[in-house]
Amino acid sequence: MFLDWIAQLGLLNHDPVSNVLARFPLNVKKTMITEVTSTLLVTSDLTLLSSMAHMKWAMEVLGQGFALPLEELSITQETTQLYSQWLFEPQMRPMAFRQAAGTADEQLLYQTIFHHYSLLFQVRSTLPPPSGSNSSQNQHHRHTTTTLLSTGHAASALSASAAYHITPTPQVPIGVLIQRHIELCKKVLTVLTMAGRQLGSTFSEETWEVLLKVILGITDSLLREQPKTTAVLPEHGKMSDDLCEHLLRVLFELWLRSNIRQVRMWDVLKQCFQGWIHRIPVMHQWAASSLGLCQRVVRLLYGPGQGTDVVNLAVGGYNIGLDLQADFALYAWHRVIYLLKSPSELAPSHCLAAVNGIGRMVETFLTVGYTNNPSTIPGSPPLPSTPTDIFSSSSLSLSNHSTPANSNPKSPSSTPPKPTSPDGNTIMHMFGSWLFEIALLQFPEADKPVESYTDAQASAFGVLCRIFSKRQPPSRPFLRIYTERFYEALSIGLRSETSLPTILAHSTELFTSELEGVRMMVPDFVIGIRMAMSGKIRVTTGYQSQEKQKQVLEDLHLAALKVAGCIMCLPNHFEKVELKEDWNQGLSKSANIGFEGKGAREDKEILAQLIRVLYTADSPADGSIPASKRFTTLKYYILEMLLNCLETETSSFNLRYLLHLIEVYVFEDVAFCPGLVGVVVKTIQEKIVSIQVPVEVALSAFDVLVGCAGLYEHVRRDSKSCARELVLALCRYVDALLANHGQLPTTHPLVVRAYECMLQWILAGQWIVGDQDCHLAVISSIAAGIHIIERVEEYEASVVPPKPQQEKRRWGGGAAGNAMISAVGAPLSLTKPSSSGAGKLFQVNSKYPGPIKILSQELKKDKESRKNRSASSSISGNVKASRPDLTAIQHAAEMTMTVFSNQLSHFPVWTDDIGPSRMSTMWNDIAMNRTSLVNIKENADFASLDLHQRHLHHHLSSEAGNSMGPVRYFLLDRRIILGCCEVSQLPASHRDSGSFVDDRGPFVVVTMRDSSGRNSWKLRVSNEVNHNNIKKSARVEGECAGHHGTKGQNGHIDPAGAKDEEGDTIAYGQRLRVMAIEAADEAGIGLKQYVRATKSLTNLKVTVDQPETLRAESMPKSAFDEGELEVAPSSKQATQASGSHVFRILMAQMGYLSLENRSRIMPLHLSERLLAELQFLDGLKERDCMGVSVYFAQSGDIGYDELIHGSPAGLSKDFSRFLDCLGWPIQTETHSGYLGQLNKDVCHTTPYFADRNCEVIFHVPYLMRPSSTEVPYLQDHRLVDQFRSVTMHDQVAVVWVEDRERMINLLPLIDQNVMVFILIHPLEGDSAGGLFWIRILIQGSHTTTGSVRLAANPLMIGPLADGMLVSRHALGSLVRNTAISADKACRLMGDFFTEPSAVRARYIQEVLQTHQSEEPDSISEFYRTMFAT
Repeated sequence: MFLDWIAQLGLLNHDPVSNVLARFPLNVKKTMITEVTSTLLVTSDLTLLSSMAHMKWAMEVLGQGFALPLEELSITQETTQLYSQWLFEPQMRPMAFRQAAGTADEQLLYQTIFHHYSLLFQVRSTLPPPSGSNSSQNQHHRHTTTTLLSTGHAASALSASAAYHITPTPQVPIGVLIQRHIELCKKVLTVLTMAGRQLGSTFSEETWEVLLKVILGITDSLLREQPKTTAVLPEHGKMSDDLCEHLLRVLFELWLRSNIRQVRMWDVLKQCFQGWIHRIPVMHQWAASSLGLCQRVVRLLYGPGQGTDVVNLAVGGYNIGLDLQADFALYAWHRVIYLLKSPSELAPSHCLAAVNGIGRMVETFLTVGYTNNPSTIPGSPPLPSTPTDIFSSSSLSLSNHSTPANSNPKSPSSTPPKPTSPDGNTIMHMFGSWLFEIALLQFPEADKPVESYTDAQASAFGVLCRIFSKRQPPSRPFLRIYTERFYEALSIGLRSETSLPTILAHSTELFTSELEGVRMMVPDFVIGIRMAMSGKIRVTTGYQSQEKQKQVLEDLHLAALKVAGCIMCLPNHFEKVELKEDWNQGLSKSANIGFEGKGAREDKEILAQLIRVLYTADSPADGSIPASKRFTTLKYYILEMLLNCLETETSSFNLRYLLHLIEVYVFEDVAFCPGLVGVVVKTIQEKIVSIQVPVEVALSAFDVLVGCAGLYEHVRRDSKSCARELVLALCRYVDALLANHGQLPTTHPLVVRAYECMLQWILAGQWIVGDQDCHLAVISSIAAGIHIIERVEEYEASVVPPKPQQEKRRWGGGAAGNAMISAVGAPLSLTKPSSSGAGKLFQVNSKYPGPIKILSQELKKDKESRKNRSASSSISGNVKASRPDLTAIQHAAEMTMTVFSNQLSHFPVWTDDIGPSRMSTMWNDIAMNRTSLVNIKENADFASLDLHQRHLHHHLSSEAGNSMGPVRYFLLDRRIILGCCEVSQLPASHRDSGSFVDDRGPFVVVTMRDSSGRNSWKLRVSNEVNHNNIKKSARVEGECAGHHGTKGQNGHIDPAGAKDEEGDTIAYGQRLRVMAIEAADEAGIGLKQYVRATKSLTNLKVTVDQPETLRAESMPKSAFDEGELEVAPSSKQATQASGSHVFRILMAQMGYLSLENRSRIMPLHLSERLLAELQFLDGLKERDCMGVSVYFAQSGDIGYDELIHGSPAGLSKDFSRFLDCLGWPIQTETHSGYLGQLNKDVCHTTPYFADRNCEVIFHVPYLMRPSSTEVPYLQDHRLVDQFRSVTMHDQVAVVWVEDRERMINLLPLIDQNVMVFILIHPLEGDSAGGLFWIRILIQGSHTTTGSVRLAANPLMIGPLADGMLVSRHALGSLVRNTAISADKACRLMGDFFTEPSAVRARYIQEVLQTHQSEEPDSISEFYRTMFAT
């Protein structure tokens, strides 16, 4: 007695002697069932059923209870409860049941219970059955002649008499009765599931088979697709839909738990399964079961750490783990997967579910060797999901979100053997045919494809891209048939708007997989990327939220940009490759349509034409490839897409990533197209000056412009005005930002960065020398920044009621800059001109006014219009710029003025004794003063103290406080320490004939210390004749200062009646006493014992493959072109250079001798304490100094010792080239720049790089000296400890890895303070020669605040980004720039970064506080000190 459909399936046969009560009247059956059930439920006499005959009789009655009408469900529920009690409470079983334990009778009773339970799942109707319908064979819904009423022999009982027709009870609605029936069925399914879990171990194989057949018959009777010609009761649809998921869960769990291996049973299941696939829960259950088995098989095949220990069935919030036998798990895995015949034949939504299930199984195989733990090693942001691709959004990128399974690589012997990655061909054997069928689905042009079909197609492309992006071992490449079909499908998918997003999202590593022939797909990807960035891709209607649609599009654009980062370097590697004939199919569709308006379209056309001119090739020679068919043609389309996206992209993150791409592209292609830099700079310049981009985007744009400044040599050849136009644009940009005071809290970082960018382009060459208009604009912008605090205070005073006037005191409120600023008169122009005689000394040549006059005039205009500009500035609410914000702007402006003035005056003078390793003068004025101090024998060993000890050495006596040494020191404007050296104060034994004399005559050396460093200058006084009877100027190698020599003025008065070169008498008013100032070359000063020893880098062999070399840092010896300078007076016209005489003239011209400026200068009395403070100041860093560790590893499966000692096979040639490209090889013994923790005992030579902003020392363990000659190098453990101590402060590590498999195993080895890892993997193969894959990973994001911030903002590091491909010729420069950027980002995120100039400025303030007297000197004392000789 069971469900008749089970028999029709041929699973079970009816027993003819059973079902005795089937034809009895309903009332009789109800009475019997009720009495028997109630008695057995409540009785305590378990001997009522003492034999198997009794049990069979009772169960014959009870079984009829499961076939009662819907109105009698209360009786059925009691019967269900009784059977459940017998199953799970052995002490409540009747005596016969307990006596049958362990025998065949017990199994028979189990089987009978399962039979009877199946009757409950018969669909019932409340309508009367047709009269005369008494054949049980005609009651099932499979027969089209009758409606579905009952099951088996129980059906005849319901149709025996019209008196027993079922009449609906008016009190209970039909819908409620059906729902109660469904809930009772769910309870029975739970009972059957628990029976398999708790009693399965006691079931015989036959009992298990009966249970499975019952469940399979029930499931098939409800879930199978009904023929359209069959009349189906509404109740059937309700039960099928509500019980579908429950039936499937129970069926698959019990089927797998049973360990059944009968081929016939599996065949029947597969046959029935095909009738259920029209239901979406069936596909979900199949996908979950297949995935659970797949994960278990991975554990069995690849060992611990891979897959799972049990089969997890997780679907619809239901999760159960099955511990299956290994051999059965393998067998069931194969059988369950191939229950599905062909996903392409399914309905659209079902096809999508099937493909997503396949994708999860494929991902399980692809992640072998890794454990999903994204928090351990965070990488770049997750791959963007697409609106059609569940697999895309749920799966994690292997390379970005995985941690190696063998997590303790320090001891390779203790880790389990690395599992062999699954062969890609094996995966394709299993799923390839299905995926290709779906990917190549063709839709008639007249028929619009169903959305779910296109989603399934896109998902199939995503799975294929993930498979082929997995690198195959060279010995097991993909079969040619698979790669050809993949490329064919990919070429179609990249031109499909529905499949393109998913392909791009999963192809970020495709070109790094070294797949044979993959680079021939570059043209197709160029078209696809242009289409994705054009704005033609529309999200599907499944996303109603506009915010979600916007996010999806931004993710698509980011994926496209990531792929572009992998292909934009490839055209240069395949110059001789011809493009296929139809490569440009769909190119017209990829045109950028993001521009709106006629003007925007015209700008786009102009840009396109300009780029086309850049890449116009000469006519090819006979037999060569036409220019239009060369692979390099793609560079035009790539660059056009990148630059156009600057105007169309709206996402800040994407714009920053795009700017990184552009900078990398410039470095990649500048050697082949020098004019590229000018075009890129102009485009970015226009983007910035619009002041409409977010702050973070503008900062990234400034980074790109600063990086391009290093390529000025290329800019100068093809775009001479590029630098000038950019600097002028930046000046206007700064002025606009500073005029809007209300926005300064937000925009002040932009002002600071704009000053830095402006300065880099000014220093790029000598183009600005002689450009008066550019001088005016630069000085005006700098002056606005220097006076920003006063401007803001004046504006606030104009808005709020004025407060009582108070004296304004601010740090840096006087002169701006260092020695050269003083020389050019910048401090004078920033203050009110003196009315004294000294102020009248300030005169300017009319031929070349110079910065003094320009700045003075500009300040006058600025002062008059300041209130007007402030009043017109818009203030957002009541937000005010804080004092630190304004100070940051002011400090940046002052530093810009300092370096700008030095540039005009050509300091430092880079001779053979000077190089980029240091920026300050090597002239040792402190040593000169020490020789003149007396009675300081107790301090003889002071020079041996380190910097910190010198700083703390405040107990030194100052008994020589009033003594006069060769160098006199003054503190100007609270931030400049000026020293004037007079050789006459030196002992005769310390002088030589060449001291302080050159071919132009004697001179005085002036040394100035400020926040930018220490600079030295030559000052001399000479005569000039005014032949044109106009005001004369003193020409300073870029700046001039002159005065009329009147009798009452300070300075030497020439004797009257002097004659000119022609012998004519020169009137007194026609003669000028001129002070000439020029940058001091230490080699020409003399007194070699007072010049620190250094070694030029120009004598070192520099091997570079990248465009920028030392020439970018070199400075010509003359700041002006020939003929632009006035001819210097001959030596016979020069007067004796007296130190006090020259010093007084200098102070007078700068305005410091005026009483009103008396507070701006403070004499510093000579003492050993002062010299110690100056020596400590000289030891402070002038630039950012950083150390970067560089490692070489053959693979990720090595220990720390091998990582430090190097591979036994030696270092690769590519790695050695790379070291040469990182920097210049310097000798640690003679190097005068930054060395970090290195010294001559640790390392003899190492790579080093320096520019005007930073110094980088590269720590390479393979260049370190062995700790002992007796110990073999590879066994030198002291070397390991030594290198660990040297690199303990390094926050960036560059790791070269030959084998990419498990290369992130190396990250835990380097357990120092490293926060950013730059991994470099050289691609193999002839076609991939010279290509390198870059990975940038941020370590420890879950432990430190700084790394958490940096991981949330990874684009602070650049220009390289994670996943890019780079060519050999650009590798060194790009990695070096990225390492410098990463180190600065680490310090910024860690809140412990301070600009070196700020540190020096603070220390000068400490010197001021130390030596400042409580009461100011009297006037007489002031002038006595100033004029002392």
